[in-house]
Amino acid sequence: MYITKKKVIELYFRYGIQLEYKKNKNTYPFYDLPKKGKTIFLGEGNFSFALDIAKNNLNYNQNILATDIKEDYSEEETKINILSLVELEVDVLLGIDATRLKNNLGKFDFVIFQFPHSGSREPIENRHSNFILIRDFLNSVKNITNLNSHIIITIVDTEYYQRAFSIDEALEITGYQIIETYNFVPSKFIGYNHIMTNSNESAIENYNNFITLELKRKT
Repeated sequence: MYITKKKVIELYFRYGIQLEYKKNKNTYPFYDLPKKGKTIFLGEGNFSFALDIAKNNLNYNQNILATDIKEDYSEEETKINILSLVELEVDVLLGIDATRLKNNLGKFDFVIFQFPHSGSREPIENRHSNFILIRDFLNSVKNITNLNSHIIITIVDTEYYQRAFSIDEALEITGYQIIETYNFVPSKFIGYNHIMTNSNESAIENYNNFITLELKRKT
């Protein structure tokens, strides 16, 4: 049986195997996105990722919206990053839940969700909470995108996280498909320091392999 690229990606995320298909060794071109269209960052945590992208897009920052679910921050680094974004004329919105996105945010060409994580291992609907998070996000993001929009998600590239997120099942339920996968190297982004939204800890510091998924709606 001939194994198509689509089938290999499905097997990769279901069983943690790659077979003939390998992810693109290059990092996804995050720096180019604000030049190409309206870009929203979700679940930014300490806003360090959006800030690095903004610093490299000084003439296009009007195309960036940086958001997080929290509304209050005690961490000095986060406060400084938010102020820095505002000084760079980037719009920042707090209290934005990636699973309950509303039409009044507008429409975006690119949606970036770096290392989504529920912050809990307690099951929801008898499923892993991270699967529910991704499923609900993909349904919700339809309110702020169109058929040609690109959804960019980065996760830890381990068998555990592949099973926890059950990406292939979430895509099937919500009508999305993976059009490309990329290697992700956090150190390539100056000042980027991943912090989970609901804690001061990083979900990635104990891992070395990460993968960025580029998704689009099926047509």
